Amino acid sequence: MIPIRRAGKGFSFIMDGLRLIRQDGELLRWAAVPFVIDLLLVVIGFFAGAVLMPGWVQAAVAMVIPASAGLAFSILYYPLLLFFWLVFLILWIYVIFLFATVIAAPFNTVLAERTLMKAGVIASRPFNFTQWSATSFRMMITALVKATVFLLLGVGIFALSFVPVVNLLSSFLALQVMAFDSFDCSFEILEMNFRERMKVFRQMFPEATGMAGALAVSLMVPGLTLLLMPAAIVGSASMLKGVPNLGRK
Repeated sequence: MIPIRRAGKGFSFIMDGLRLIRQDGELLRWAAVPFVIDLLLVVIGFFAGAVLMPGWVQAAVAMVIPASAGLAFSILYYPLLLFFWLVFLILWIYVIFLFATVIAAPFNTVLAERTLMKAGVIASRPFNFTQWSATSFRMMITALVKATVFLLLGVGIFALSFVPVVNLLSSFLALQVMAFDSFDCSFEILEMNFRERMKVFRQMFPEATGMAGALAVSLMVPGLTLLLMPAAIVGSASMLKGVPNLGRK
């Protein structure tokens, strides 16, 4: 498949995930739990943000230009107010996204496993609570580590976003990180180490670029990316069936 068609396939991965979830009752049941968790976190997060952010914004503006500045304060106050609202909103949404990744990890793991089975990537096996608990615990620890790394990476990328030209590259890098994260539950089920994960991700770079485009579109609506996470997990797991020599387990 030529790169453009592969990128198009990647762009449709969320819609493909939604279609698979609608068509399969088992996937629908498992997707409902992380969706409800994500929805609650979005609602609670935005309500908490609405309460906390005005104080943060006022404090940030006051650090740049005190009220005693007179005319300068009047001229710069509202542009700075808008700027800091935007900054804190972006960071707050990012924190909610990382927190939800940790909380919903056990259920996203099952979604990835069931999808890999249905795609023929791994052999079908009955649900095992003990194995699921162990895998879920491992995924939550992994998610905590990733959340820390991604938070630090996100701050760096956000800082670079104010540099012309570099901001485009930093945004593309951030979206590629999110695309990689969509695959990560499947990688964990396949028991792949970091080198193996990166090798597969490089093989799927055209698809990942399309996935980055789809994630960019979803980011236009605050919270939508988080709510679509179950579909992203299913859609990315389904795409792995096209990877040669993946090693069916």
